[in-house]
Amino acid sequence: MSLATSGLVLSVLAISPSKVLADLEKNHSASAASATISDREVEKLGQNWGTALASRDPDQIVSLYDKDAVLLATFNNELNTPDSIKEYFVGLTKKPDLKVVFNNQNVRVLDENTATNSGLYTFSYSDNGKTVEVPARYTFLYEKRGDRWMIVKHHSSTRPENK
Repeated sequence: MSLATSGLVLSVLAISPSKVLADLEKNHSASAASATISDREVEKLGQNWGTALASRDPDQIVSLYDKDAVLLATFNNELNTPDSIKEYFVGLTKKPDLKVVFNNQNVRVLDENTATNSGLYTFSYSDNGKTVEVPARYTFLYEKRGDRWMIVKHHSSTRPENK
């Protein structure tokens, strides 16, 4: 191999990592562009749930759940299926000043029709004039149904350090 040829090979090797990175970024951007929902939009779905909860209107809350949804709720030990999800929220929304604040959100868009949001939130409500706070952890699994993103699974439980 001549000096000129070895210089050419070294130049190609020096450029290749940059080209590889550029190609990877291009492919990542293309796949991200094909997703129908952004991380921020998934976070907003959680915020919408929080707004519905603060409304204390069980019908508004339940409208965010798919007709076949499953809820493992914070404030009871039952597996809430579609028939009992509304019943759960009818009871929960009787708590005065009920609200939830999202502390951490970890979003994953799994494909164009599926996304998750897991993290920590804190419920609060009034009890005999005092504010009660209940730190909890959660996971929402969303699936796109037609043009709406619906909650298909929701797990929420108090944080172990608070038991």
